[in-house]
Amino acid sequence: IQSIDDVSEKLNNALDGKNGEGFDITPEAEFWGHCSNFQVWAEQNYDTRLLHSNLSFPLLKKLTEIGGLLYLRKYNKHKITHRKKALSP
Repeated sequence: IQSIDDVSEKLNNALDGKNGEGFDITPEAEFWGHCSNFQVWAEQNYDTRLLHSNLSFPLLKKLTEIGGLLYLRKYNKHKITHRKKALSP
């Protein structure tokens, strides 16, 4: 397993559509869990393996568009391109 996408694929969408049913997680705890994931993602230089690709790539695109990731354009461009190609069917 190399990424969150791999984990999702392994689970075979077993958790999709549950909307938290069957789990004793408050909305507040779920919110802070998501915040923690985004914090780690940012601290790890926006490593696209740490968030699902359906979140990480659109967020990176928007952050780059608004100028929030100028240094990332050159530094990680090859990593992002390689990962997007690997995810393509």
